[in-house]
Amino acid sequence: MIHVAITFFLTPIVIARLGAEGYGVWILVQSFTGYYSLLDMGLRAGVTQTVTSRIASGNMLSLVSYISGTLPMLVRISMFIALAGFVVGYILTNTLTVSPSLQASLLPMVVVQTIGIGISLISFPFTSVLIGMQRYDLSAGVAVSTRLINALATVLVLNYTNNVFFLSIVHFAVNALDDLIRCTIAYRLIPLLSQVRPKNNRSEVREFYRVGGWNFMVSVSQQMLQRFNTLVAAYMFSVANLVPFSLAGSLAEHSGKVTTMAARVLFPAFSHLSHKGTSAQTQSLFQISSRISLAISLSAVSTGLIWFEPFMNLWLKSVTDKDSVIASAKMLFVAFGLINVFNSLRSIGWQLVLGKDKVEFIGKTMLMESGLAIVLSFALARFFGVFGLVLGNLLAIAFSTLWICMPMFSKMINISSLTNMRNVFLRPMIYSMLSSGILYGWSRIAVVPCTWAELLLFSAIPTLAILLVASPVVFTKIELEYVFQSVYRSRFIRKWFLRNQRG
Repeated sequence: MIHVAITFFLTPIVIARLGAEGYGVWILVQSFTGYYSLLDMGLRAGVTQTVTSRIASGNMLSLVSYISGTLPMLVRISMFIALAGFVVGYILTNTLTVSPSLQASLLPMVVVQTIGIGISLISFPFTSVLIGMQRYDLSAGVAVSTRLINALATVLVLNYTNNVFFLSIVHFAVNALDDLIRCTIAYRLIPLLSQVRPKNNRSEVREFYRVGGWNFMVSVSQQMLQRFNTLVAAYMFSVANLVPFSLAGSLAEHSGKVTTMAARVLFPAFSHLSHKGTSAQTQSLFQISSRISLAISLSAVSTGLIWFEPFMNLWLKSVTDKDSVIASAKMLFVAFGLINVFNSLRSIGWQLVLGKDKVEFIGKTMLMESGLAIVLSFALARFFGVFGLVLGNLLAIAFSTLWICMPMFSKMINISSLTNMRNVFLRPMIYSMLSSGILYGWSRIAVVPCTWAELLLFSAIPTLAILLVASPVVFTKIELEYVFQSVYRSRFIRKWFLRNQRG
């Protein structure tokens, strides 16, 4: 939530100070360096799993051996990333059409960002210790603190200069500080880490690749499309087009995180049911979770579309030419939102697949989907402009979800694909249409919000109330009875109910 709040706070400030072209360059550089950070995202999951396993075993010497054996490889990867960053920065400087001042900043910006990624790569065997020790309080505390520092430093820098290079320096410094704090805490939690000495160890490197391989493939596939679309939008059209593209994608992404992040808690349940449960229990958990996830994601698209313009007018109040930005971003938001609808369904299914220990299915599916999306996006961009890029992604994920993933999910819970899709899709779609119709009617008679207070009073609160009142549509009669019984069994509710009966 802190990350979302900071993003909403900083985005209009950064756009206003850097301008459309400067902000577009910033997004473009982040996309280029994001390709290298895929190594971080993919391999970190494997490292975290191994570190957690060895900490749980209580054998800290094996943990020291693992970190010592993987450090030389991580150093080599980091050096390669820094060299590749220099090459990419040089290519951008000589191929991208931007103003001379921005062009001069491209090379040092990319180099600084890639050096930061290299530092993160080298440090994450240590930073993973906080998760391995289940010290989520410390991990979250560090994340919140450094993000607040980053927000404050960004505002201070932009008050004195609109040079995008100094913005990259701020991000580099704060990220390095985050890594340093986490490494220091790790040494305090496990003093034996002081015995870590980098040395080549083939068995530990093989473990590194074995555990992290599929995680890396999945991460590459997930992020490839976003980076590809940003690059194509910048080169096929103009850097300024990245502003509505980025804003729409960011809004849809933050609304989609509600379901994708929450779905992760289902992995232990599906794993347990895979070993000790019945197919009926697994089927019930999958369908209920999928309906809830779909209902939330569909509502995010419909309600977001209804209140899009009032929200954007307030959010981008200080941005020049905001009307054209809002007009371009609106349809992009719908397309990105529909992509999140399919992602929300698959986020439940992925936990089912992981519970069945079939992670290779996720990796292969994501690779296929990424290739199809790239082809479709590039082709459709020629006819529909920037919107075509997102449309290509939407068609690819729709095909992948409906014709590949849902049949596999249905097979895993022993039900036909058609029956499964009817049970999963029907109620959320009715719920979305019902709540959207009521909200649209309200939006036509309500006061148009001109302040944040009015947006809260006339938009947010009525929207939440309508969504809550209509929510029983998502559940079956048996499920609702179970919910009511669970609520009644609550000690607080029973005491309140009995007190009122006596009264």
